[in-house]
Amino acid sequence: MSTPAVSTGLDRRFLTAIVDHYDGGPVGLEAIAATINDEAETLSELVEPYLLKIGFIVRTPNGRRVTREAYRHLGKQPPPPPRANRACSSDAKANEARANEWPRANERCAANVRIGE
Repeated sequence: MSTPAVSTGLDRRFLTAIVDHYDGGPVGLEAIAATINDEAETLSELVEPYLLKIGFIVRTPNGRRVTREAYRHLGKQPPPPPRANRACSSDAKANEARANEWPRANERCAANVRIGE
C-alpha cells in the first residue's frame, strides 16, 4: 500500500512543526498555527481534516499527535512506541486513540476498548 502524498506545502509545514517543535505531540491547534505563522481556522478547515483522513495525525484528549506513518512520510525516524502496559488507561477514548497511533504496541489497549464496549 502506498503512502498518500501530502497535498500542499502547508500540510507538510503542519506535520513538520509537530515533529520538530513538539516531539510528535500532543499539541494544540493554536500552538501549531503560531509555530507555522498561519491561521488556526485555516488549519482546522483545510489541513487537519485531510491529515486525519489519510492517517497522518490523530486527535487525542491532549491535542494532535503525528502517527508513525507521518514520520515515515517525512523521512524521519519515529520515536519508539510507548510500553503497552503503561499506555493503557481506564479512558476508552484515549486507549482507542493510542491504539490507532501505535497499533502493535497497544493491541491490549484496543482489545480492552472492544471488550469494554
